[in-house]
Amino acid sequence: PFIDSDHEIERVSRMTIAELFAAYGEEEFRALETRVMKRLLKSGPRVVSTGGGAFINGRTRRHIKKGGLSIWLKADLDVLWERVNKRDT
Repeated sequence: PFIDSDHEIERVSRMTIAELFAAYGEEEFRALETRVMKRLLKSGPRVVSTGGGAFINGRTRRHIKKGGLSIWLKADLDVLWERVNKRDT
């Protein structure tokens, strides 16, 4: 099964990522993200997509290392720019 951690965070909080950042700041968002990731990794084998900043958080990274296998999908800067330049967020 596949699960997107950002979608799961939005589901459990009933707020968008942008709303969470605006209301609580990055530190609280990262704490919530860590708790959600820990729970997802205990739920059995699955593919978990993390948000862009998840892996820079040491606690989240330790949970991923302990409970899963991480894979970095690397893309060239021009490919990344093409993917995000039309977004308004």
